[in-house]
Amino acid sequence: MKDLHEQIAKLTPEKRALLEQRLVEQGLPLPNSGRIERRQSGEPSVLSHAQQRLWFIQQFDPQNTAYNICAALRLTGLLDTTLLVDALNKITERHESLRTSFLKDTGGQAFQKVHPHQRLEVPTVDISTGADSDRTVKQRIKQLSAQPFDLTKPPLRIELLKLSDEDHILALITHHIVCDRWSVMVFLRELASYYSEQQLPQLPIQYTDWAHWQRQQLQGPRLKELLDYWKTKLAGPLPETELPIAGSHLENQSSEHFPISLGPVTSSQLKKLAHDHQVSLFTVLLAAFKLFLHRYSGTSDIVVGSEVANRDRTETAGLIGLLVNTLVLRTDLSGNPTFGELAGRVHQTVSEGLTHKDLPFENLVETLNPERDLDQLTPLFQVKFDLQQVPIERQQLAGLALQRIPVEDLQTKYALRFNLQESERGIDGQIEFSSGLFDRQTIAQMAKHYENLLGEILANPSHPISQCQIISAPERAELIKLSQGPVSPGATGTLYELFEQQVHRQPNNVAVIEGDKHVTYGDLKKIADDVCCRLRDIGIGHQQRVAVSIRKSAKMVASMLGILKAGGAYVAIDPEYPEERKRYILEDSRCRVLCDDTGIQILSDGKSDDATRTTPKPSHDSLAYILYTSGSTGRPKGVAIEHRSVVALLNWARDQYSQEQLAGVLASTSICFDLSVFEIFVPLAWGGSVIVAENLFELHKLPARHQVTLINTVPSLLRQLLAGGELPESVQTVNLAGEALPHDLVATLQARKIEHIYNLYGPSEDTTYSTCAALDARCFDPAADKVHIGKPIANTHAYVLDSQLRLQPIGVAGELYLGGAGLARGYLDRPKLTDQCFIPNPISNNPPTLYRTGDRVRLREDGNLEFLSRLDDQFKIRGFRIEAGEVESLLRAHPEVEDAVVVAHDTEKMGDEKEKVLLAYLVSATTPDQKVAVHERQNEAQLTSALRQYLAEQLPSAMVPTLWQLLPQIPRLPNGKVDRRQLPQPQGLQVTATYVAPTSEIEQTLAKLWQELLKQTKVGIHDNFFELGGHSLLAIQLVTQMQGQFGIEFPLRKLFEMPTVAQLATYIDEQTDSPNTLAQTHPAALFDLRSDPNNRHEPFTLTDLQQAFWL
Repeated sequence: MKDLHEQIAKLTPEKRALLEQRLVEQGLPLPNSGRIERRQSGEPSVLSHAQQRLWFIQQFDPQNTAYNICAALRLTGLLDTTLLVDALNKITERHESLRTSFLKDTGGQAFQKVHPHQRLEVPTVDISTGADSDRTVKQRIKQLSAQPFDLTKPPLRIELLKLSDEDHILALITHHIVCDRWSVMVFLRELASYYSEQQLPQLPIQYTDWAHWQRQQLQGPRLKELLDYWKTKLAGPLPETELPIAGSHLENQSSEHFPISLGPVTSSQLKKLAHDHQVSLFTVLLAAFKLFLHRYSGTSDIVVGSEVANRDRTETAGLIGLLVNTLVLRTDLSGNPTFGELAGRVHQTVSEGLTHKDLPFENLVETLNPERDLDQLTPLFQVKFDLQQVPIERQQLAGLALQRIPVEDLQTKYALRFNLQESERGIDGQIEFSSGLFDRQTIAQMAKHYENLLGEILANPSHPISQCQIISAPERAELIKLSQGPVSPGATGTLYELFEQQVHRQPNNVAVIEGDKHVTYGDLKKIADDVCCRLRDIGIGHQQRVAVSIRKSAKMVASMLGILKAGGAYVAIDPEYPEERKRYILEDSRCRVLCDDTGIQILSDGKSDDATRTTPKPSHDSLAYILYTSGSTGRPKGVAIEHRSVVALLNWARDQYSQEQLAGVLASTSICFDLSVFEIFVPLAWGGSVIVAENLFELHKLPARHQVTLINTVPSLLRQLLAGGELPESVQTVNLAGEALPHDLVATLQARKIEHIYNLYGPSEDTTYSTCAALDARCFDPAADKVHIGKPIANTHAYVLDSQLRLQPIGVAGELYLGGAGLARGYLDRPKLTDQCFIPNPISNNPPTLYRTGDRVRLREDGNLEFLSRLDDQFKIRGFRIEAGEVESLLRAHPEVEDAVVVAHDTEKMGDEKEKVLLAYLVSATTPDQKVAVHERQNEAQLTSALRQYLAEQLPSAMVPTLWQLLPQIPRLPNGKVDRRQLPQPQGLQVTATYVAPTSEIEQTLAKLWQELLKQTKVGIHDNFFELGGHSLLAIQLVTQMQGQFGIEFPLRKLFEMPTVAQLATYIDEQTDSPNTLAQTHPAALFDLRSDPNNRHEPFTLTDLQQAFWL
């Protein structure tokens, strides 16, 4: 043996690890050099590292039973109970661990105490008279397992259940702190020996000896070597393996099990594959499992936990105790290797892990100190994979037939664990999972996909892993079916033609309501026709672009219709946009004409000849409008939409909504936001009325507010409307889009008896809406259901694909790709960007093109899509699509900013309610240190105030950050990307201006408004609205209230330019002193609308002023 020890000692760490792996897989102990010394019997002993962790868990939660270990053995035949009890007592006498308790010293430190052996009495419970003995056995074992242990006493519970004179169940329950899976096999083997009256040699050591030895070993150079390896291997943020969970384990920590069996043929083939690649069977199975996780999670950095028996010393082979250790096995799957290459990578990972396995998992966790929360079952990894390495022995008791009874854990220790073992049937085992996280159907799907993947690997081990399929052909067909919306007749005609059809049907019906003025379909057509003629006179024809920047009004609607009839396409520009952004859109779109509140402005010369007048008539594939959305490159991009796409949306709306629902549609959304397309054109196409409002918070002021039947908005704005009690009872349909929809908002709407609630999803690139979910009380339970985004609308395809453009299984996250009738033409004059985002359909030829949304979703079993997150740095504020890169580019261009990162941040608003705002992290060009002196804080405030105004001059208000945080540097990963996990929580600048009380009536009114909106006890005239917690949504409310309070028009951007009470008071004072303020703000209207209190809505001719203006 000495020669063997010397030979092993001379092995390199790599060769030693390979030897250990092979011997452990065969269930054989590896002799180790150096002896573990026996300690004095009866001395209190330190806990091993693993015991220390379990002791802490039990202290934290004394009722925890997740670490109870239960083994049940069926004994068939004439049982000698005296001999059995004697055998059990010999085992407890032989192993000190079975009579060990865990106590605290006066300093609160834990130690383990071995108690002298006392005869163990085994109670016998007679259940032979029961009608269903098997059920009774299961219930009794479950009861025994469900009882928590008091670790101040030896944690051992044994009971004998008598079913008949020749049928007994021996139930053994202990705690993991004194036992592991290998130990159970030792216990059963020794039970057979002692029952057969055999003698066993004395144990060389006891568990406390090993615990003391472990503590001594883990110090000095060896400890440093182990720590250095694991800190390097697990450096950087550890990836989260995203799996299709169904809930939160905090609600339910129960463990469930699902059987998995690979069968003898597959098992034999896997062993041959392992042999061919000179790796172990464990390596092959683990490599396939990591590939499976890669396909499910989409990440190439895969971390899995796995047990190692830690029985590589002769002294520990026959010991009962907690010796098992957990290795954290991290493998990089990037580069699309073949499976053989992947198996090689995993082999190296396992070999290195075994070389450094002596570092207890508990030490590793303590050293790395990962972020933990109560919602996380295990630190460092979420998924565990084990292959049973304990030798399967058929134990015999004299005259008795033995059968192990499977006992499932009642509480889970891991979110998910694949626990496999070899048997005569092949490779089988169980998938253990938290029933609070996964449903059984999902686990069944996982098992099937893992088996499918193994089949693909065996068939083509030399193929790149990207070619390995996890879904079957029938499953693929079902996924395609679920990804398609209803098929309806294709869209024909144009937007204006649909409007014109309604004019012919009902010329006297109200088309637009603005304030107390009503415009009929016939009147609106006349105005639009005049706009068309004027545009054609100045050279506007087929697909020519005309900018529209008009406040929400009937004039705005008429202008848009006139542009469309002329054959042109309108380019939406919000009048509230800063001048710089307006200028950019006009230049980028190359608009020759601008329609604004002053009339029609010619921006560049154009020909006006007969050729222009005979321009081709608009068709369904003509350009209809262009909406500019935020761009990641720093500049917004124009989305070009054709008539056919909008008409397809309108046709869907006709089938989805009744005439009553469309009778009065509120149009309060900016025309730069695609919700406006629905609000304006859906009612005009199908005979409803458009009720215009400057914004949603103006609704309560509208004379026609009780005629509003449908509201189309984002959840955050609707919540504010409901909080103010300003939703008219006439509203029976609510469309919500642009943001994640919270459960409680749906519940609130249901409580108000809103008949129709729709959660809608869609990017501008797919014409407003792509999916729809009806959330009325008949089919949606907010307490039990997640707010999904529904199913594809008519003639729309919505595929969930992975990074290789393969269909993802049900429940598995992927990127959403959209196709069908609503797809945009592309991005205006951006062919490269169009080619990147609009790709050939990899699934089928119909539709030919798909748009990659950048949204992470998953397909549910019921066919509904569930939105998860963005794949990039894009997010939405109040439904406004924002690319962080655009804001960051402008910030970095400022001379006082060295670096900048912009993120979306959830901030508290009311109670537990969250409000999403923009947060900018800045590195000032002059910031020397994170610890800025107090007197320098004012300079920081001046910087952020200047930056806020700088951005407000170029960006829409929703894109101006609300929160600002100065940093010495932006944390970055080794690859140069921003390490978003290391970005600190915003602390704010904590700058408070010297308090100066408001004195004038205007200042006092403004201060009171601020106090109410910002929840402040007092507001001084030099306090900054945004530094007190104001953001874009509150800014809208403030402006609305100011307009009502002072009777003036107040552009939203002014608040960003003058964010203090003093500045606003001065501006308001100047405005109220000026004559005809409103007339100057909104020059001569396009036409004079007259009230029709009798609702006859007779057509009327244009006034002289109107004729003069348009001619």
